[in-house]
Amino acid sequence: LWWFDQKHKQRFIHALEDSYQRYQELIDQASDAIFISDPDTNKYLLVNKAASHLTGYSEDELISMDFRSLLLKEELAQKPLKLHDVYAGKTVLIERSIRRKDGQLLSTELTVKQLSNGHVQALVRDISERKKLEQDLINNERRFRAMIENNREASILVDANGTLKYMSPGIQHISGYTPEERLGRSGLETVHPDDAETLKDLLDELNHSPNKVLSKTVRLKHKFKGYRWLVIEGQNMLADPAVESIIVHLRDVTAHVKHEERITQLNNELSTQVTRLSSLRRIDQGIINGSSLHGRLETVLNEVMQVLGVDAAHIMLYSSQARVLSSAAHRGFVAVKPDEVFQPGDGLAGQAVSTQQRVYVDDVKSDALQARAPFVQQEGFMQYWAYPLVSHGEVQGVIELFNRSVRQYDETWHEFVSGLVDQCAIAIQHAQLTTALRRSNSELLQAYDETIEGWARALDLKDAETAGHSQRVTTLTLRLAQQLGVTQEELIHIRRGALLHDIGKMGVPDSILLKPGSLTDTEWDIMKKHTTYARDFLANIQHLQPALDIPYCHHERWDGQGYPQGIAGTDIPLAARIFAVVDVYDALTSDRPYRKAWSHEKVIEHIKNESGKHFDPSVATAFINLLQHDSSAPPEGLRLMSTG
Repeated sequence: LWWFDQKHKQRFIHALEDSYQRYQELIDQASDAIFISDPDTNKYLLVNKAASHLTGYSEDELISMDFRSLLLKEELAQKPLKLHDVYAGKTVLIERSIRRKDGQLLSTELTVKQLSNGHVQALVRDISERKKLEQDLINNERRFRAMIENNREASILVDANGTLKYMSPGIQHISGYTPEERLGRSGLETVHPDDAETLKDLLDELNHSPNKVLSKTVRLKHKFKGYRWLVIEGQNMLADPAVESIIVHLRDVTAHVKHEERITQLNNELSTQVTRLSSLRRIDQGIINGSSLHGRLETVLNEVMQVLGVDAAHIMLYSSQARVLSSAAHRGFVAVKPDEVFQPGDGLAGQAVSTQQRVYVDDVKSDALQARAPFVQQEGFMQYWAYPLVSHGEVQGVIELFNRSVRQYDETWHEFVSGLVDQCAIAIQHAQLTTALRRSNSELLQAYDETIEGWARALDLKDAETAGHSQRVTTLTLRLAQQLGVTQEELIHIRRGALLHDIGKMGVPDSILLKPGSLTDTEWDIMKKHTTYARDFLANIQHLQPALDIPYCHHERWDGQGYPQGIAGTDIPLAARIFAVVDVYDALTSDRPYRKAWSHEKVIEHIKNESGKHFDPSVATAFINLLQHDSSAPPEGLRLMSTG
């Protein structure tokens, strides 16, 4: 019996050990930390590996510890463990912070119950991450609520019909209404009548566009400030169980809209000013470039009609000698052309001249306008201005403006008209001065050229053998220059230079200049100085400086053997190279006391031989072609004297 009892006891012990081993393996495999403690000693009797991992203590270290040592003393003081529910057989769920071995604090959730043997079991789960997420959620909710409730913009929730379900406090700033005054009512009630369809269309679009963000700008009535411009941005969240509404954000953009309207207004004003300034600029250009008074007045009237927006315009010029106003240019008249003539003081135009003040009439029945019937009646004019055209204190005329209906213009329009009128007066005066100046300049140039021709004839008369020389060489030189493509402006200076090519001989004594025989070397040196004399004589005459090339350089040679400078090739001015060929041609085809004239053919052959030596080859070839092919220039009629 004893042996049987011992054997039975041994099997029981082994079974118990196996059971404990399986229990230990079971709790070690648990993901939550498991602590089993003795309620009498508060010591841990059993912990699993998860408990060791959670706390950082080894299992042996935990077994020797009081379970309260893991809890925070300050937290225990504030929230003592009340285990009476546990001892009463209840399972208790509590949250506590525990301190790991490394000092780190963990937020944990404890599920505590009393086992059948009286021991207390606690399942401990680390909820630090969850607590952090919960706290973040709480913080985010607080921030969101603070943002919504303190935002001067408004957020509202409406149902599919537009009924207001929620309104943030910002609605009072935007609309003047408190949320309580508007909740449960339709959001369409306060919309501006002109924007009602726009808001209805937005609501309809939102109802048919889940999750899509749509927006419109409309006017909503403010409780105290009339209508305000609001941007309404909505998103359909009706299908979201957490929302079940259309979320709408309202933003007051009244200041922005007014700012844009002001910018648009300023841009329009700026555009108008730019247009008007451009108009004045075109008038300036017309004044500068206009070839006639009529052309300049046409430019002014074109700008008047385009920029001022009047129906008709008429310019009358004033003659101070005849003391009358007469029609000069007009635009916009249909039935009758204005061709009246007024005296100062007569009619509205004459009144503007006599007073030098603007005259304005906007009553078609006024005696002043009726005085111009049937002209006014046939055109149907109802509004009239007459502006005197005054420049430097002198009346130049009158500009009349007509409208077939009475229109209102702002102050900038009147200021522009004043500026345009001043430009018109300047245009008239400038044109008259330009015409007088051109007439005077033409007369002066004619007198100038006649003087030059007189000098040339005087030089020719000093020697009977050279009569008509200057005119002949000038004519043929100009024709050769034209053949070579010389510009019209350069021809003017070539003509003057050709006429004055021997002007320097005025400084040569007659005993040398008129000597019938050959000159000595000394006399020849003096004769050569006539080119330098020409330069010195003409250099101080500003008008003739461009003509100096021929008088100073016509004795230079292509090969550099000429005088007075000894220059060669293209360093010799073209005008002098042209004239040199003509001069030699005439010298050789003219009789001299010391020889007879050469034949035309012999001279041509001589020029060919001297090409590249005395003469520019291209000029010599052009001259020969001119003589051989131009029947209007017979050689015998173009004989020129030699200049020695």
